[in-house]
Amino acid sequence: MLQVLVIPLLFAAAPLPDDAVYLKARIRNAEIEVGQTYDISFQYGLKKGLNGGSAGMPNPILQIKAPASVTLTGDVLTTQKELSKNEFLQAPFERLVKGKKTKIGFTLDSEPQPGEEFSLTFIAYVRGRNEQFHFVRRRLTLSLAPKAKSAKAPPTPSNWGEVDTLQIGDKADPFELPKADGTKVVLTDYLGKKNIIVTTYRAHW
Repeated sequence: MLQVLVIPLLFAAAPLPDDAVYLKARIRNAEIEVGQTYDISFQYGLKKGLNGGSAGMPNPILQIKAPASVTLTGDVLTTQKELSKNEFLQAPFERLVKGKKTKIGFTLDSEPQPGEEFSLTFIAYVRGRNEQFHFVRRRLTLSLAPKAKSAKAPPTPSNWGEVDTLQIGDKADPFELPKADGTKVVLTDYLGKKNIIVTTYRAHW
């Protein structure tokens, strides 16, 4: 079951500065060979006074786009029951970040082409001072090379295997959607009056 939740907001917190979230990733191996399996070490941190993945808030999510010569290791979950385990979901692969550090395994299937890289997108809800909540979306790229270190990169459009999806910053066409209680929310009722968030969430009862 896919539920749609529409939340009218009276205010929105100011965006976080870039240095509020610290991200890094690296491949520690001195060499990588075809047919062998390796790990990407990923780590994040938050500036003092910020909290993520605490009580009442979901853990951060890491979306992973792998280059063509690589296969990510780990279970690919396909059923509603398995989704709650959240090891890996279907492409683009994503994983819950349950601690400040995590590892992503991959197998090198063929010789990498020049310029091949991983794309790692970090998504989180962060609580700041005065109980303000912030949505954080940051992206790193990591070359497919021995001892590679990550570099900051601008976020790319979300891709869930669908076409013509609404992206962050896009102007939405007028729509009408049901809330969880069955009542309707019409976008034109809020235009110019309030900020709104439209979010979807997976649910299976």
